[in-house]
Amino acid sequence: MTRLFTCFFLCMSELICLNLILLLGLVNFSFVKIGFLGVRFQCLNFVQLQIFVLL
Repeated sequence: MTRLFTCFFLCMSELICLNLILLLGLVNFSFVKIGFLGVRFQCLNFVQLQIFVLL
């Protein structure tokens, strides 16, 4: 049950990150092209941190 909730949480985090990227894209597309990798990297670090804590 905890594992299912964890997967759901990670998926939601990923969707939130993608939505933020898309919203930023509407504001300033060129900034997002530069910032996309940074934001993506932070999201992945956050997910890895969550997994590490759960382990």
